[in-house]
Amino acid sequence: MLLWEYIDAKHLPAIENFECTDEPSIKTYLIEEALKFHEMNLAKTKLFFDRENNLVGFLTLYNDMMQIGRKKRKKHGLSELPSYKWYPAIKLHYMGVDSRFRNKGYGRYILLSALTTAKELSEATGCLFLTVESLMSAVSFYERHEFDRLSINGKYLNMFFKVNELY
Repeated sequence: MLLWEYIDAKHLPAIENFECTDEPSIKTYLIEEALKFHEMNLAKTKLFFDRENNLVGFLTLYNDMMQIGRKKRKKHGLSELPSYKWYPAIKLHYMGVDSRFRNKGYGRYILLSALTTAKELSEATGCLFLTVESLMSAVSFYERHEFDRLSINGKYLNMFFKVNELY
């Protein structure tokens, strides 16, 4: 079981020790931007710690809108949605598990935290999707957790999860 806290300056030593050997941009974001974005209320970052208080992973969320045209709505079983250009969503902006703590189910646990937040927000304000711009190396992880492919955006694959599937 993991415990989480919102990012704070007191966590900087743990953040400096975070390792993401296969994708340096994740550590760079965590060190250089996560706290600043959190304090500016642009995005919110949760840090996840194990019982020994090791920083195991993190996630960053912010409000989003997802564009999905008629053909893609039909393809993904969303034909019942009204014909709007944009739909309310939550963006999983960043998610990372320290390289030393991988393959222990922590990624799933952290992702479930993001899905739980999206579900709670959907009940309070309306939110249809949890979106992510996945690195190609992480696509299979998201697909195992029922995310659908939407479109390619440079080196990322835009994916989404239908929040109402959590009910």
